[in-house]
Amino acid sequence: MYLDVYTDYEIIYYTIGSDSRSNQSKQNQSPELKYIGKHNHIFGRVPLISCPANTERKSGFHDVISLFDAYSALNPDLVNEIADHRNAYLVIENAKLETEDLLNMKKMGIIQVPAGGKVSWLTKEINDSFVKNELDNIERKIFDMMDQVNFNENWASNTSSLALRNKLLNLENRVAMREALMEKAIKQRLRNFFTFLHIKEGV
Repeated sequence: MYLDVYTDYEIIYYTIGSDSRSNQSKQNQSPELKYIGKHNHIFGRVPLISCPANTERKSGFHDVISLFDAYSALNPDLVNEIADHRNAYLVIENAKLETEDLLNMKKMGIIQVPAGGKVSWLTKEINDSFVKNELDNIERKIFDMMDQVNFNENWASNTSSLALRNKLLNLENRVAMREALMEKAIKQRLRNFFTFLHIKEGV
């Protein structure tokens, strides 16, 4: 692994490695930096320009990753509950079956019980309305925390333009903030580019 350190006037090169100590002592030590060399650059400032998504320098998805995970976990679990009988037990009432009878039943697909006997599956009841409400709540939270507008909603026919405008306000504010950060980064990159042109071409 290599490490390049940029200063206002130099680029300093290192390798990141470990020394010859035992494995146990290596775990307790920081990686060793080995100096390789350096050379000067022309910019008079650190030439690497970053463009953060926000002032906290956090990903726009940082706050909603757990909500995405929860949404992704609920859907397949619900499908699995409906599609198979992994949590089901076979209930046989008023009859007694031996192990040999159970094997024949599985092989032939037939269950024979005496009069008054009853066979049914004992399955876990699924409260579909609860699951649907939970999925809707998570989806709504994702849109709210991202300052996004869910255009798949059924908008009321008498919704005013002002109400629609207010829904878009937070999103526009977030976009404006990111545009300002991006504009700053682009100007810094152009400044470096003009420094290069001035030194190379004299213009």
